[in-house]
Amino acid sequence: MVPIVSQHTQALFETNDGTKPETISVMVTNASTIEEQLEEMKRMLAEKDAQIAALTSQLAAMANISDHKSDEKSDHEKGDREKNIRGHGIREVYTSSNPQFSGYLKPYPAHYDALPFPKGYQKPTFDKFDGVDGSPHEHLAHFFSACGETSQLDALLVRQFVQSLKGAAFTWYSQLQPGSILTWDDMQRAFLAQFVSSKNKVSIIDLADTKQESDESTNEFISRWRSLNLQCSEKLTELSAVQMCSNNLLPHIATFVSTAEPQTFEALVSKASNVERQVARKKIMTQRASFKDHRVDNTDESLATFVETDTKSNKCKGKEGSRKFTLKERKEVKYSFDDDDVEQIFSELNKARVIEPPEPKRQSEVNKTNDPRYCQYHRIVSHPTKDCFV
Repeated sequence: MVPIVSQHTQALFETNDGTKPETISVMVTNASTIEEQLEEMKRMLAEKDAQIAALTSQLAAMANISDHKSDEKSDHEKGDREKNIRGHGIREVYTSSNPQFSGYLKPYPAHYDALPFPKGYQKPTFDKFDGVDGSPHEHLAHFFSACGETSQLDALLVRQFVQSLKGAAFTWYSQLQPGSILTWDDMQRAFLAQFVSSKNKVSIIDLADTKQESDESTNEFISRWRSLNLQCSEKLTELSAVQMCSNNLLPHIATFVSTAEPQTFEALVSKASNVERQVARKKIMTQRASFKDHRVDNTDESLATFVETDTKSNKCKGKEGSRKFTLKERKEVKYSFDDDDVEQIFSELNKARVIEPPEPKRQSEVNKTNDPRYCQYHRIVSHPTKDCFV
């Protein structure tokens, strides 16, 4: 068998530009004409096509077998997963109906307890948060500050935090799942999520409705109002907050404060305190004037009693005749002024020489005027001036 390549056959495989990228050799036997050669080539090409088709079929069959095996493996794995899920569900049902007691487990990793505190560290006495009163954010700030040098280690912060809780807050902590707290951030997030959401929100309306009480000083009220303002989610500018707080002062104070138009809380506190002192001074002057209207000339009796008494015998003159006052009767006497005004009134009477104090029994106590039990009349430490009955 001799390879024969005719010029005509070779031309069939030439490209348009005349190049011959490849010469195909065709094995032909007993073919003398071009037509016979072409027929032989067609036959050989058909055989090659048949071979290619057979190989393709074999590859497809092999792929099907592989897919079938993969499906069987996938079905097997799926069956295992379903079996595991069913087993897990059965275990959950069983354990829920027959719970096993394992004791208390801490929410943080056990090895945290093995970490030593810094040498010489004194554990502080933490303020206790009960989950009802106080601000959760402020509690975290106080706790973090109290931890001092241990605040740099998450493990030590997490370990100590339970010591700052009590009541409902401690109950919440004791119910945390084991392993749920790994870092200090985890603890803070869990704590705030529990107690910030459970507290009543402070709104602008709450701020507008918060008024100064009649027995509350201006400083106390402003501090209370500002504390509420910090808890309000709707933030006011300082000027707006100062104006609202100023309007909520007692009317007779707010009227004078508003004329100064304070721009800051520092200015508001200063102005409100001045007005409050002026109002108190005016009240004292009014009481003093009223007191003077009851004073009787040419008498050395104490005007603090407004009762006709014999200053020497300390006897009461009435329908039952002359008798001494009992201490109980002295305490039951109603006066036209408050007990808190007694010292001021006494000072005025003493200055006007209406009252002449006796000689002090204990000279060593004469100058102890800052003692809360000092009596200005007797000039000894025994009882407050307002409780002195002569």
